[in-house]
Amino acid sequence: MSKGIVIAVLVLAAFVVLAGATRPAAQATSEPLSPAVVVIHTVSRETGVHIPNAEYWIWDTDDNPVRHGWTDGAGMTDPFALEDGTYYFYAKKGPCYGKEKEYVSGSEDVYIEMYCYEVGGIAIPVDTLSLLAPQTSSVLAILFATVATSIYVKRVKTRKT
Repeated sequence: MSKGIVIAVLVLAAFVVLAGATRPAAQATSEPLSPAVVVIHTVSRETGVHIPNAEYWIWDTDDNPVRHGWTDGAGMTDPFALEDGTYYFYAKKGPCYGKEKEYVSGSEDVYIEMYCYEVGGIAIPVDTLSLLAPQTSSVLAILFATVATSIYVKRVKTRKT
């Protein structure tokens, strides 16, 4: 029994030593990395005016999501920390969208120029019930035929017995 415990302790010790040897060593840097403080502005490319309440996303260069949120009523975010690096910024609100690739270092503002495409015209209310009337009548006809057939078959079977 004591040999088994000794072997188990030796195997565990070897595992700990090997696990420690495979860990990468911490890289020494001359200065500590500090996150950048970023403010996102959503701005119309055509007019230069801030677009309020726009939804935004941030991805790193490996397409990993980093942050998601909405700008405030003035078309900008509260300052937030973001590690130095290259990021893709995307914003959308209604027919407006914008995408920028930015390198973030230190404290800076990121401006996402948004393109707004409006086709014009007037809004017409759509009566969906009248659009679905042909499909509804077809479904009701099939349903009625199915119910009538099942009732008929049931009556015929009861008369024969």
